[in-house]
Amino acid sequence: ELLKALVAADPKDGQSQLELLDLDGVVDGPQVIQRLELILEANPQWAFPRGKGTQNRTQFRDHFEIASRLMRLYERDGQLDKLQALGLRIARAEKPFEVGDLSQHQHRDKSGLPESANAALALTVQHADTPEKRETLGAALEKSPWTAAREQFRRRWHAGKAEPVASFGWANLPAGVRVIASNENVLALANDDRYVYAGHPWGIAVYDFKGQPVTRVALGEAALTLVTLDGNVWAGTPKGLFRIARADWSVAHQWMHDWMPAKERHSQPSDGRTADYALDNRVNTLTVDGEHLWIGQQRNIQRLNTRTLELRAFSVDELKLTSWADCERIILDDRYVWADSSHSGVRRYDRVTDEWDVPEQIGPREPTRLAGIVDGRVFGSVWVDDALRHRLCLIDRQTLAITVIPIAVKRENQLVNQPLHDFGHWREQLVFGTDWPAYVLDEAANTLRPIGKEIEQLQWERKPHEGDERLRGVREAWDRLTEFTKSFGRPAPGQWLTLTLPDGTRVLGSRQNRTRYEYPHEDTPQLRPSAQQEIWDRDGGLFFVNPGGEPTRVSSIEKSDSIRGDLVSDLVFSASGDWLCTSLGVARLDREGRVGNLFSRADGLCANRVTGGAELLGKSYFTTAWGDSGGGLAVFDPATSVFTTLSHENGLPTDKLAAIQVQGEQLRLSFGTEYLRFGSFGYRQFGPTTFDPKTNQFAPSGEPRVLKQDEAEGWTNKAAPVGLPVLGGTLAKRLQRDGQTYLCGTRGLVILAVGAAEPRFAPLGAKLRLNTAAQYLAEAEQRKPVIKSPDDLAVALKDENPFYRANALGTLLGLKRPLADGYLPLVISQLPDPTMRVRSTALYILTLFADDNKVVPGLLA
Repeated sequence: ELLKALVAADPKDGQSQLELLDLDGVVDGPQVIQRLELILEANPQWAFPRGKGTQNRTQFRDHFEIASRLMRLYERDGQLDKLQALGLRIARAEKPFEVGDLSQHQHRDKSGLPESANAALALTVQHADTPEKRETLGAALEKSPWTAAREQFRRRWHAGKAEPVASFGWANLPAGVRVIASNENVLALANDDRYVYAGHPWGIAVYDFKGQPVTRVALGEAALTLVTLDGNVWAGTPKGLFRIARADWSVAHQWMHDWMPAKERHSQPSDGRTADYALDNRVNTLTVDGEHLWIGQQRNIQRLNTRTLELRAFSVDELKLTSWADCERIILDDRYVWADSSHSGVRRYDRVTDEWDVPEQIGPREPTRLAGIVDGRVFGSVWVDDALRHRLCLIDRQTLAITVIPIAVKRENQLVNQPLHDFGHWREQLVFGTDWPAYVLDEAANTLRPIGKEIEQLQWERKPHEGDERLRGVREAWDRLTEFTKSFGRPAPGQWLTLTLPDGTRVLGSRQNRTRYEYPHEDTPQLRPSAQQEIWDRDGGLFFVNPGGEPTRVSSIEKSDSIRGDLVSDLVFSASGDWLCTSLGVARLDREGRVGNLFSRADGLCANRVTGGAELLGKSYFTTAWGDSGGGLAVFDPATSVFTTLSHENGLPTDKLAAIQVQGEQLRLSFGTEYLRFGSFGYRQFGPTTFDPKTNQFAPSGEPRVLKQDEAEGWTNKAAPVGLPVLGGTLAKRLQRDGQTYLCGTRGLVILAVGAAEPRFAPLGAKLRLNTAAQYLAEAEQRKPVIKSPDDLAVALKDENPFYRANALGTLLGLKRPLADGYLPLVISQLPDPTMRVRSTALYILTLFADDNKVVPGLLA
């Protein structure tokens, strides 16, 4: 009653009007139209106050949402002139529809995203069905910040029939196999004297020096690191090492777990199901050293002679590891080789002695890290204590002694929370820092001094180190990163990979996600259902920037077998051309199965992460979901080529849609898991609802189900994911048509004809070499001692392999008690053995002899 009284006293009280609408629950009718019109005429600052401490207490997000709701009501009532007039106000950014930098909205679905504005403008374009409306709207959109609406208008009125584009091509697909995949998610870069190679979640793409596509090589694994040597491309992946010959693009593969006893290895894939083989085989980094290739892994470090194919595996003992190696970068330094890890710290290999050594650890918490090798000196980062935490240090090349470099700051600024890195030179001085602040090295005083605001640009440009310390070449692009960022529209260059070609062309690559590809199931569609993040059009990409500074996004060159998002969640069969639903929009295929059109947010789609699709009554419908609760139902009208949107504004219980099915002349919609970040911090999921395309009405789905975190996040789902052939990753959906199998997965679409086979890679055939102890251990694993009498044991204990001798002693554990007296002197004879495993096994076996009166004299003899 109070709200009604406030609205009666001041009909333009927008906030009271919204709260009354919320309480009434009325969503249709003349009264609602009148209220919404009054709200848009009122001061929007009062309806939607912003600033510190303010809170929107209603379901209405902003004035764009009010406009979108109102325009749907106009459409239902046939008031199309009013609809057009309101759309023109939005296009012209008239009050209350002014906007600033739209890129600031691209964070999460509750921070005032512009979906409602695009939905409203899409209706305006859809109903601009006369020459007068077309001319007026076109003029309004010409300078409008709403570029998606401008693209929808262009597509409706000016798009001609496009000629089919050429394919990018694949070098190694077997007969009967077709593949469509994205080139946008760049994980690694390398070049030789002819080509540029980009690593992707499925393998490598090859470009010439002008940025023109050459071919692609499917490895079925993520190419995490690339190097080139003597006409070959070497790719480090979670499944080990691949060699791709440039002459014919043939592929050879090498497992990296051969140094381990077979029973200690993690399982390999079988029956089409993935396994955690990456723990033993993942290659983090590759470094070329003459004809050798240094291989940094999670378990250890190996070195391959690329000419003789001798593979030297350094054992845990040789590396002086106390846990995982997790080697992230390897740097050559004349006589020495330095390997660094955020987990196990830095260690140094001496080529002369063939030995590894580790600098001392100053503090109790973290090992010494490598900050950089600069001007002939090795700088590290050490944890000193809880009060100071991280400090820069000098590491003596020969002795590995540590000299901590103090920071000249006040007591309250002494704490440094992150390891320090080399930032390069500034005004002929060395600069080190974390993300912020930065310090200059005072050589005379051997002290770090903080730098003021004049270094902010350098800090901002240096951010690639923040994301990945292996990006050693990023310094080459410092002078251009600001220009690149303005050109590409990116807020920060945090993940750039860079190359410089002989003619001065810069090549930059960027990722679309933060997936580590550490486990085969890491990029499954079902993982973390409450946090399925959006990939924006600007994310990722491979750019060639010519010497004049002009950038070209070569990864987005339209090709008939390329899309822009890795994940293909669904495939909609259609007589007029199939649709692919991907993690970055939808792709329309022509009748021959070639990619013809790509649509994303930039083209009017309500969200980029498309979870499913269906066709009904001449239109195409797509479900979308992202973030905590974002998404909506996108509707494509082939008569106008316009995408319109239906969302919670139009009767959906929530926008986060997971799937869609045709049921007669209606659609059945399923919802994803929502995280209530701005509410109870819990999880919920609505039950399925039906949609009638003829009336644009949604049937109520009832109250949502409240979920516990383990159920919401999918932790209770123990089903092993099924692998996607050819491309790798995980299978999302399997479909059949005309004798062909269509496999949608996390790394693209694979189409298999009857009898088609997967690519087969020849084994590289590297010859493993270990140190003596490791060789003995591996050999002992292959030999099984058979001990049935003391004479058998006596023979076995003469073997030169100490691990075989220990295994022979261990067989006594399986014999009947008490042990025969003849075994006793043989066991006692092994107690002085120099190998600990032999000594400890013998000592334990002695406890199995029942009569101490026989054991003790033997020990004293």
